[in-house]
Amino acid sequence: MTLAGEPDNRAADHAVEIMVGVTAPQCAEVRRRVSAAARLAGLNDERASRFTLAVNEIVINGVTHGRGPVTVTIETGGSSVVVEVTDRGSGIPETAAGRLPPTNAVGGRGIWLARQFSDVLTISSGDSGTVVRLVAERTD
Repeated sequence: MTLAGEPDNRAADHAVEIMVGVTAPQCAEVRRRVSAAARLAGLNDERASRFTLAVNEIVINGVTHGRGPVTVTIETGGSSVVVEVTDRGSGIPETAAGRLPPTNAVGGRGIWLARQFSDVLTISSGDSGTVVRLVAERTD
């Protein structure tokens, strides 16, 4: 109940889902869950698809370059979806933290792409690993 005596519906639009030990074969399930969370937050189909792609790029980076386990936390509340991808790797080099690589480079576009398709993307690295936090907000 709220202070005004009305039912509190915040819990109805707030959800947290945690996937621990994500590996490459589970990336499809991560995409499915992120897409569902983005739609729950009210993102339109295009924004939901782009945000899902952004998260996928970061999860693949964690699985490929990080050190396990990779954990994905998906939080939906109100008009936003927040995803944190955590691994125990040493971090992302500053030179690779979202800059577009030269056109002749074989890889290195994942973080750049994720930044383009997220409203906010932060990277925190420390002794215990790396956390990449992505946020998408509904735009009306």
